[in-house]
Amino acid sequence: MRTRLSRRTLGILGLSLSLAPALHAQEAYPTRPVRMVVPFAAGGSTDILARLIAQHLSNRLEQQFIVENKPGGGTNIAAEYVVKSRPDGYTLLFGAAAMATNPSLLPSMPYDLFKDLEPIAVIGRTPLVLVVHPSVPARNVQDLLALARSRPEGLNAATGGNGTIPHLATELLRFESGVKLTHIPYRGQATAMPDVLSGRVPMMLESIPPLLPVIRNGELRALAAAEPERLAALPDVPTLIESGFPNLSAAAWNAMFAPAGTPAPILAKLNAEVNAIMRQPDVQARFAELGARPVGGTPEDMRRFLRAEVDRWAEVVRRSGAKAD
Repeated sequence: MRTRLSRRTLGILGLSLSLAPALHAQEAYPTRPVRMVVPFAAGGSTDILARLIAQHLSNRLEQQFIVENKPGGGTNIAAEYVVKSRPDGYTLLFGAAAMATNPSLLPSMPYDLFKDLEPIAVIGRTPLVLVVHPSVPARNVQDLLALARSRPEGLNAATGGNGTIPHLATELLRFESGVKLTHIPYRGQATAMPDVLSGRVPMMLESIPPLLPVIRNGELRALAAAEPERLAALPDVPTLIESGFPNLSAAAWNAMFAPAGTPAPILAKLNAEVNAIMRQPDVQARFAELGARPVGGTPEDMRRFLRAEVDRWAEVVRRSGAKAD
């Protein structure tokens, strides 16, 4: 006896057969090397973290995750490159905090952070620390602010550049404290360090990695960390929140993205793998060595975090009139 199949049944079978290779490819992902695009030159803290995560992903997924550096445009060159890549999981972005400030700092953007990229996970935070030269007669934040108030010219504050998270955090400290702080921008934190170490510029609110050695050897004095909790690397240094500024928590950060339209199973797999990597004791130890804090979480957590960052820094940019270099 013949069994007759309806057109609808045949259509469903045909659709199932046509989808099978794509579904299998997603389950088997990755089947070839994956590029992880970094928006800065090799050797910086973002590049170091990207290579750490890429190595562990390579080991766990048995395919190479290759770091590709595309610096320039304040992260826009790398981000635009990834946005225009095929959404198949084989080109990822290891993004940075400038992606949340650029929409407010630049007259136009080549992509939309929330429409053109899929969040995978926040990788880590690199805290900011407020430091002064030892010649500055301040042992805590309130001492420093009192000193600024006592001088008609206030105090100069160095950062690694206009429009950076440290610059905007310095502006936030100025708003919250009401003291006169004059921002002195440099071409990168490394360029600013000699003038702070010599005392030419008395203070700096910047990323912790280059500051840790000079804090520990007494060349600079740490007054506060811009984190919700004290840093394990500097347990005796209070936070800015403890110092009387409940809204002053700020950090550089890194996060992983994929182009919009990347299949959900691939995003879920990458998120699960990244979170597993972040829980590894050796990875946590390496983060601590670099002065960073692992974060992780879901793509939805990351989306909420990005929205809060964009909105928060947009207000600081508006009030301060900050511009990007």
